[in-house]
Amino acid sequence: MNQTKASMGYVTSKEPEISLGSEITVPCHLSPEVCAIAMQIKWFKETVCVCIYKNGCVIKGRSYKDRASLATCVLERGNVSLNLSNFSVSDVGDYYCQVISRDTTKQITVGVDGLKFINAAWSKYYQICNLHSKFYTHNKHLV
Repeated sequence: MNQTKASMGYVTSKEPEISLGSEITVPCHLSPEVCAIAMQIKWFKETVCVCIYKNGCVIKGRSYKDRASLATCVLERGNVSLNLSNFSVSDVGDYYCQVISRDTTKQITVGVDGLKFINAAWSKYYQICNLHSKFYTHNKHLV
């Protein structure tokens, strides 16, 4: 299969419930399922670099050094989703995933949107908030 013909999309079974401090996955998959191990994958939140995968290595942006990851074990199945730990309200917004294969670049915007509090409780030491969020997407073909 020609890797440059792959498109990108996102898959989520339902709108996720997210708690502050939890781990979230910003979903992104190549379609049809194409191995992404030899590709370059770049994730940005707006203009800030979250992480870059290149030549088998994941380089994390300064602001996300301890919180961002890619599951490199699933790149083989075209899963280029971004994992963020310690979710905070500032993580809401647009995330851009660029996948570069040879001389072709494809980009998708996956947004964490529609944030609202559905349950909030205070503890003496920390706040527990369950948040209801949804993902949206826009594809863009570059080059």
